[in-house]
Amino acid sequence: MTGYMITLAPNGDVLYGGSDGYVAYSKDGGATFTRTKDFGTGNALVVADDGYADNNIIYVGIDDDMKRGKADTTTTPGDRGDVEQVSHVITGIAQVEGVVYVVSANSVESRLYMSLKMETAGSAALAEWSFVTAAAELYTNTPQALKASLSGTKPKLWAIDTATPDLESYIDSIGLVGPTLVSPADETSVAVNPGTGRAYDVTFIWERYSDSDIDEMQLQIATDSGFDAVIYNTTFTGITTDTIAKVIGPTGQTDQVSEFMPGETYYWRVRTGLLGPMYSPWSEVRSFMVEAIVTFVLTDPAVGAADVSVTPTLTWSEWEGAHAYELLLAEDPTFGILDISVTSENNFYKVSEPLAYSTTYYWKVRAQTGPSPGLTEAKYPQPIPPPVGPWVTGIFTTAAIAVAEEPAVITVTEPAPPAEVTVIEVPVTTAAPIPAALLWAIIAIGAVLVIALIILIVRTRRVA
Repeated sequence: MTGYMITLAPNGDVLYGGSDGYVAYSKDGGATFTRTKDFGTGNALVVADDGYADNNIIYVGIDDDMKRGKADTTTTPGDRGDVEQVSHVITGIAQVEGVVYVVSANSVESRLYMSLKMETAGSAALAEWSFVTAAAELYTNTPQALKASLSGTKPKLWAIDTATPDLESYIDSIGLVGPTLVSPADETSVAVNPGTGRAYDVTFIWERYSDSDIDEMQLQIATDSGFDAVIYNTTFTGITTDTIAKVIGPTGQTDQVSEFMPGETYYWRVRTGLLGPMYSPWSEVRSFMVEAIVTFVLTDPAVGAADVSVTPTLTWSEWEGAHAYELLLAEDPTFGILDISVTSENNFYKVSEPLAYSTTYYWKVRAQTGPSPGLTEAKYPQPIPPPVGPWVTGIFTTAAIAVAEEPAVITVTEPAPPAEVTVIEVPVTTAAPIPAALLWAIIAIGAVLVIALIILIVRTRRVA
């Protein structure tokens, strides 16, 4: 076997890359070498995994192929990704705490590749390669163009640019640690809009790496902690701030819409995107739970009721498993000044002190869903409030004050006694009859007078 390069594993084993696609290893300080199975055809660049002492894993690059194998005679090397880009050929391999770095080059440029999952990936796709291009840089130094060390807690990569030539270094700020999550906190509870029955939007906030130029980050939300059932997967580009906030939910923007089902638990995580400039490890995984839809309502007085008694009995539906109920009542819709603040073990409360007449009141109730956890650990311990459910709110108006009606006064008048009728008898006087002789005398005189009048009229006409 013709030799090409030699390197040491973390435990002191000697690894030998051959020019005919084989790798040999020595576990006795180089006294003897044993050849592995064939990794391919060409010059073999080899590096040991950080956990080599326990897992015996080695990474081998030949031409433009990366493979994972073991320093033994029985393991068949597995393909873990073709990193060829514009006829790039692998010129160097390094490994730091499980992260595998690969340099490849052609005649005009080089590229730095990184895989976060070479150790565990079951296929090339799962290795999740990402890269940055170094235009006009030629990292082609043979037999090994790449070395790695730690700068504090961050990998530092070293390479010789043969075009210049220069010794160049690069500190990888994203290779070992994922982004920092800010909000929502782990196991946060998200309320459901009682009007629509849909969960409210959730604001996801995280920090990008302050010492690295990251402009692309990926957010995933899933229904399982292993992210096998991803319901939201979006890469945000054009990031320019160190703190990123995205509102995701039923009313989010075009690329930020997601339905969160009541009663379900969701998990979320963040990393830099493929071109951000490279993948970072995922952040920690946090969860949030969407509250279940509870048919918890105020029953009496009905919402908006009028003419309500000033000493009403306030009632509401039962909350399953409730330990007690908290009731607030006020004329102030913000409940800044309270008229009543009580805790009831029952799902009703009788108002004992009369409320004001013709007044609008606001009231709300919520269930205590468990006992109080106990006392705080402060210098002066205070009871820790018990867990509670959501408030339900109502409004009613009391009746107007009743005006007492004055009794009608009925005056009874005794009827007047009937008038006394006095009958006065008036004597009737009968005239004496005219004697017949006198009557004929009167008639005779009348006749004479008529005759005389006629004669006078006749004479008067003649004269005329």
